[in-house]
Amino acid sequence: MIQPGCVFCLENGILKGEITARTERAYLIANDRMGVPGAFMIVPLDHTEERLPDWWQQEVNELLQFVPWLQGDTPLDYNISTNFGPNAGQTQPHLHTHIIPRTPDQGGLGLGGLLRQRVS
Repeated sequence: MIQPGCVFCLENGILKGEITARTERAYLIANDRMGVPGAFMIVPLDHTEERLPDWWQQEVNELLQFVPWLQGDTPLDYNISTNFGPNAGQTQPHLHTHIIPRTPDQGGLGLGGLLRQRVS
């Protein structure tokens, strides 16, 4: 199912960027708009506004193996974030999960600290 005008529904041809990996139900794509180098998103192929369908965690786990900086002997630390609703910062009403790399120079701040750094 697609939703006309939805940026994450691939059939609409709106989303920019190269898909890094794909499963039967979801895809992994770099998220340059996040403002954090190396950030990715995991997005269902079908338009999904449901908050956390039963199958979603399996898709996230499967696609995490394709995030380049999680590979090797010393993977980066990271945050996983899924926003639900406009009051929580969701700007696209299509389920998606952010994968955000964290580095030692960020001082061990949680996701809130990272966002405050971007604002200041």
